[in-house]
Amino acid sequence: MRSLCIIFLILFFNSIGSQAQTMEIEGTSIFHRKIKVGDRGYFMKNLQGGTLLFGPDDSEWDELDEIEGLAKFTYTFFSPFSTVPHIIATARHPANTNFSDVFSVTIQSVSTTSVTFLVKRVDSEGGWGMNLHVDWWGFEL
Repeated sequence: MRSLCIIFLILFFNSIGSQAQTMEIEGTSIFHRKIKVGDRGYFMKNLQGGTLLFGPDDSEWDELDEIEGLAKFTYTFFSPFSTVPHIIATARHPANTNFSDVFSVTIQSVSTTSVTFLVKRVDSEGGWGMNLHVDWWGFEL
């Protein structure tokens, strides 16, 4: 019996608006929750995520400061995963800015305790001066 377990069912519509999907979230604490969308796929568990500030290029955090326009950053998770997690990341400009810079983010390596990102400016060979935001999610299946 799951007397302490909270289960939420949320219905939402796909882009056409005609088919309902179910998202199920269950668990009792932030580190014991898992989520699954629809009736296929797997539960994602031990979700962690946030926004990291990458910049400016060649900052003290850049592990490749000798290469203009390419930066390497390693982030240590606030709580280790029990298995190597799946990581999803995307770069974005700071809020209320109008930069024309374009970036790619590659996950170079990942372990149960940390992830290393490579960030490359792709619209120019130069570096960048802003605090580029990298939003990321990590989870186990």
